[in-house]
Amino acid sequence: MSPIPPYQQTLALELAMNRIESSEKSFEHHTNSWATTKISNHFNGPWVLTPEMTLEGNKKPDMIVEKVNQGPQPKLDVHAAFEFKRPKGSRFEDALNQLALAIPLAVDELGYSAKDTFEIFVVVVIATDIGFFEYHNDISNLDEEGIDHFRGCVSFTTSYHIDGVMTKIFEDDQIPNNLKPIFYNEKKLRTPADVNKQKLRKEAKEYPVPCVFSLKEHQKEIEFMFKHMVEKAARSSV
Repeated sequence: MSPIPPYQQTLALELAMNRIESSEKSFEHHTNSWATTKISNHFNGPWVLTPEMTLEGNKKPDMIVEKVNQGPQPKLDVHAAFEFKRPKGSRFEDALNQLALAIPLAVDELGYSAKDTFEIFVVVVIATDIGFFEYHNDISNLDEEGIDHFRGCVSFTTSYHIDGVMTKIFEDDQIPNNLKPIFYNEKKLRTPADVNKQKLRKEAKEYPVPCVFSLKEHQKEIEFMFKHMVEKAARSSV
């Protein structure tokens, strides 16, 4: 397992994060500024970045990253999807669910529909909260293997066995002890009238894995996870 690398905070990222915290108004572009800067710092070279895809039903990832696979017939492979939300009034489980719903549409739009199953990285950023996951479009595989997930999304902090072999991204002692679950901030939270929304919150609450990092408190771990996404592919569930 690779050690957690030192984090080099650039002035641009620091100023973007400060603006998220200091602004009296809450806009999605405040989150976007930090996230897109961070993404472009890591995914440069053989990568294609597609922001704000227009999709049916208005379900769209805020950023899709595709990897350039070179060879006799060069091609693109979808690699990661990102969702950004404004600092105030956004819930993490809602954003992650929105991204999970949008990914199959985005993958189909990009021409990967012939591929039966796939796994990609997914990242949600809300203000200074960030979560890293691996999305599996075949949820039945996760259920059969008994792998904890939220609507096909498995946290980077989750370890599991495949064919008797443990797969993990973090060693247990590398995971900070002050992470949040995806269902947090219950203060003054009312029960929604919509049945589907009730089900969503119930499922989110039943995924207790600590997995939401802080841009301020977990900078080394965040750097490690971005580097992992650049160097690795998402883990399989079979």
